[in-house]
Amino acid sequence: MPAPDEAPQAETSRPVVYGYLRLEEPDNDQIAMLCKELSSYCAEAGFLLASVFVDREVPGKQVKRPGFAGVIDVLDLASSHGVVVPHLDHLSIDNEVLAFLRRLIRRRGSVLLVVHEEEDLVKADGP
Repeated sequence: MPAPDEAPQAETSRPVVYGYLRLEEPDNDQIAMLCKELSSYCAEAGFLLASVFVDREVPGKQVKRPGFAGVIDVLDLASSHGVVVPHLDHLSIDNEVLAFLRRLIRRRGSVLLVVHEEEDLVKADGP
């Protein structure tokens, strides 16, 4: 049994990811629900969700975001594996901004995980 101040081996062996949420009209209940969704996804997929960064009242076309800047900062940590979002629109609804933000993530050697990626692909392809 590990000492109380040591992390269990299973915890340290899982890839560490950070959640990101962007909400133009945030409400604390919605944020809590989305955080729970990210946590469940990570647990099922074998990732360790270290923290969730939130940008409130930030339009999808805006590139400068305090929460996203925080995500980019932690991706420079050696233990970081990537970013997880519920849907791509949490990054942006604008294709150019989305591509730019994805490049920022990739340049740090990190991956972008999308919980509902299949639904995003269907929306992009049409009804």
